[in-house]
Amino acid sequence: MIRNACKAIAIISLLLSFTLSACSAPAPAHPVSAIPTSTAPAPSASPEAPKPTLTCTPAAAAEAAEIPDQRTAYAMDISLDYPAHQLTVTQIIDYTNSTGAELSLLPLVVPPALQEGVFVLYDLQLPEDYTQSTYQMVDDAQIAITLVPGLPAGESLQINLMYCLQLPESRSVFGYTDRQLILADWFPFVPPCLAGEGWLVNEPGQVGEYLAYPLANFNVNLRLSPQLDGLIVAASAPASSLESNAWRYQAQGVRNIVFAVSPEYQIASAHGDSVTIQAYTLPEHAHWGQRAADLALAAWSRYETLYGPNERAYMSIIEGDLNDGMEYDGAYFINDWYYETADETPKNYFTLLTVHETAHQWFYAQVHNDPAGEPWLDESLATYSELLYLESAHPERVNWWWDFRVADFNPSGYVNSTIYDHHEFRPYVNAVYLRGVLFLQDLREAIGDDAFLAFLRAYATPDEADSLRTGAGFFTLLDACSDADLTDLLRVYFRSAQP
Repeated sequence: MIRNACKAIAIISLLLSFTLSACSAPAPAHPVSAIPTSTAPAPSASPEAPKPTLTCTPAAAAEAAEIPDQRTAYAMDISLDYPAHQLTVTQIIDYTNSTGAELSLLPLVVPPALQEGVFVLYDLQLPEDYTQSTYQMVDDAQIAITLVPGLPAGESLQINLMYCLQLPESRSVFGYTDRQLILADWFPFVPPCLAGEGWLVNEPGQVGEYLAYPLANFNVNLRLSPQLDGLIVAASAPASSLESNAWRYQAQGVRNIVFAVSPEYQIASAHGDSVTIQAYTLPEHAHWGQRAADLALAAWSRYETLYGPNERAYMSIIEGDLNDGMEYDGAYFINDWYYETADETPKNYFTLLTVHETAHQWFYAQVHNDPAGEPWLDESLATYSELLYLESAHPERVNWWWDFRVADFNPSGYVNSTIYDHHEFRPYVNAVYLRGVLFLQDLREAIGDDAFLAFLRAYATPDEADSLRTGAGFFTLLDACSDADLTDLLRVYFRSAQP
């Protein structure tokens, strides 16, 4: 019954001459509408089109560097019907072609479209000059926009979208339960374009994360419709109130923006010189909210010393009615099990996950990698950061950590496994996270503390181009920090001697 609401809106939109895009693939190409600035001729209908190849020009991309004033900007107006678990969204994407060559095809990754009946596109508009362009749904989770004419290098394009999201009932980071609604990986976005390779668009795996988000700027208005008193909105960016039941969220140079809404949230906070931490907990765990915020702030301070300053000044810890935890830029979700097993000591997963997910604000948010193809580049470093935190805050617990976190699982597998190499969570964690920290510890012993910590700081330092971190780049940077021969070490941990 709930999903029929999106259908009803779709019918109304059709009557208003909106273009409705089917949520199945392959799909026909649809003509775009003109952004209404002046009267424009209606585009002619497009015939069935073959599936496009989503590539950018590799040679040109090799010359490109996405600098801050070329970051994609997203402006969204969200109308949230909390009881119906439904959102109506108008979204404007301001995209600058930083690939170095003319673009004839621009992909938008649409994570919600992976689930049938969740994402319904009403309209896609381009400027008047681009009304001969077409778009189509590809592989159920992408919108491929064929640009006519092509978009020259260095030029910008505005894309207007209107769509409906009907959230599924799910204990996940995109869905609702009887206690809350979580909105993550929810909006269409332009993926990274990699030098020499093309658009980085991954398929989901059975384990791990798969979405790669480039840095972008966000301006989001969220309105509750109908208005409901008592709902608390948690987000990955601080809010400013527009009016009753409406808020604005702005974030510059971040990878994504996420929300969680519940009538039950209790809020605790911790404030440092460079960051504010907000913890949102459900009532039965409210007494752990302040500890979570304080732990995250202590970890943030430690990582600033180790890795350098972080450009983010805000982070939310959000208890989720879900199956585990998940990091995002400016926020992470944590499930009830971690709170239920917490105590006042550091000897529990509540403490370890808190400091682990905080480290992801450096290794994921500040510098990024391909989470599907090379997940070890952020997950092993975030896990090793747990140890580096304990070495400073609780040195007497270091040996316990090695036993509890690593040795008890007798981990095996290649550190540089992809998410597609594993079909179960524990073998994936053992290979990527735990064998990863064993490799990092052996690396530390091989090159010495000073060189190791200098390397980590250099690796965690962002550049203006928001360069994707890679395994090859990891070892190139390592060579600049140490001349130690690591051949035998790499053979032990990696699928090949040259990751």
